[in-house]
Amino acid sequence: MEELQSILNTIIKEKQGYITFLTGAGISAESGLPTYRSIDGIWIKGTKYHRPEEFGTFRYFSQEPEEVWQYNLFWKKLIAEAQPNEGHYALTEIEKLLGNRFKLITQNVDGLHQRAGTRNVYEIHGNKQTVRCSKECSEPIDFPENVKQKNIQKTLPLKIQTD
Repeated sequence: MEELQSILNTIIKEKQGYITFLTGAGISAESGLPTYRSIDGIWIKGTKYHRPEEFGTFRYFSQEPEEVWQYNLFWKKLIAEAQPNEGHYALTEIEKLLGNRFKLITQNVDGLHQRAGTRNVYEIHGNKQTVRCSKECSEPIDFPENVKQKNIQKTLPLKIQTD
């Protein structure tokens, strides 16, 4: 931590240089969100009939949209209940100090960095707050509020998948 503080002090003092942070599931685990590779994570145990590496593919979504949507609704609920933690807020404070010289790349799909106030976030795996049409349209839209656990296919106007 002292080394990070020293680097930040140098960048702030000299008013030059950039710093990029890379975060993953560990930072949001502190907010109560399970990691994809935790003991109960989807990438470890998979689903009833499929291996973990199949689950996140478009092919699997095309074959089992109901199962994928159930999983996405499960995550949507977890994310809605989670709150940013000290790590998320610390990165927001660093961004405030550095302005456009700060970049944050995250593997997380939960949006907790943005909820903590961080603006310059690159989500390399997309997020669970938006969806895209799986056919001809590809612009992201907000996750539909009318999607419910029951009768998922009836509540979806288009065949869409999370971003």
